Amino acid sequence: MATRADIRIQIRRELRDVDGNTWLDTELNDLINAGINAVSDLSPREAVETVTWTAAVLGSQFGLQKIVDPTTTFRNIFRVEVLTVDGMVWQTLPPDNGEGSSSGWSFWQGNIRLPEKYTLPVSYNGGGYEQVVVRIYGYADHTLLNSDATETTLTTREQDAVRVFCTAEALSRLMINRATFQQWQVSSGANNVSISELAVLANSARYRWSQERGKLRKMRRIS
Repeated sequence: MATRADIRIQIRRELRDVDGNTWLDTELNDLINAGINAVSDLSPREAVETVTWTAAVLGSQFGLQKIVDPTTTFRNIFRVEVLTVDGMVWQTLPPDNGEGSSSGWSFWQGNIRLPEKYTLPVSYNGGGYEQVVVRIYGYADHTLLNSDATETTLTTREQDAVRVFCTAEALSRLMINRATFQQWQVSSGANNVSISELAVLANSARYRWSQERGKLRKMRRIS
């Protein structure tokens, strides 16, 4: 998988700034993460996580609220399975149909609310507290890249879209910063590029981003 350093090198080639004379690494790093967020809006990553819910008090939890807190930051959930103590699928829970907390699971404030009055297979931890194991399927944001060695969760096509997004943003910013524009003219060997011609380049990059957005739109499952 590509790292942040790999993606930044590709963007510098697009911008004709391979020596880093115009854009700082930190500036491009910010653009990369902004691009990842933009791509996540269109093509989130599919995620699955198995979580063990442990009761807060001793005794039967039938009829009581059960809040499962996954570590994955899900955008939305489309399936919740309850597993047996052997890790086998016991039941695929239905989603909440709006008729109360016992009608099915619900996704609220990043947590899964299990139906309160379902009989679920339970195990017990060392202290005798009830435990329920669930497997959660859904969509999540792609991982933001906070170090040069961090590997991306983006596919090759999604990486291309991030590169196009960053190029469009960087060229657009050149148009409103004359000093940076003049520096870029010299360092990239583009002394013959006027501000009007830069506008054409920036518009072309924005059009490419628009095209990439159309390619990325993903048909998603719903709960």
